[in-house]
Amino acid sequence: EFYDLTREIDPVARRQATIILDDLIGRRLGAIPSICEVGSGTGLVSLPLSRLGYQATCVDLSLQMLLKLRGKVSAGDRVAVVRADGRALPFSDECFDAVLASQVLHVVPKWRELLAECARVTKLRGGRVIVDLANEPDTGWGGLPAEVVDMFWDSVGSRMRPIGASVWDDG
Repeated sequence: EFYDLTREIDPVARRQATIILDDLIGRRLGAIPSICEVGSGTGLVSLPLSRLGYQATCVDLSLQMLLKLRGKVSAGDRVAVVRADGRALPFSDECFDAVLASQVLHVVPKWRELLAECARVTKLRGGRVIVDLANEPDTGWGGLPAEVVDMFWDSVGSRMRPIGASVWDDG
């Protein structure tokens, strides 16, 4: 509960964030998009997407977080819960339509490995890797947001190409 309270945003902003993610991922007619959230915690990002019809796979190292997530899952939610290290995902190449990493890079010492894994499990044709840094640069982890975007592309190499990167400053 403390984790959710310290990371929660107001309900209107949460709905807007979900709509933005839905738009970024882009559902295709008749398909159930598959998403993987690496460092999912209690599912604050992926659970609302599952309720829009996505098949969500939530990955986290913390058993406590995943147990809290399981407690929030309702009948009809398309959610798989997997305990794993984001730097060594137990999935085949190109198996997800989108991979999300929200507010997690600052707690992963070898975060470049996590980004490379996100790219590996994302479908090359039409796939998306979405990284939300939120307040991570404020922690002293990554410098300016624009620099972090550059580091991301350096980490994934030529396997993927950018379709756009946005940097928002809400301060």
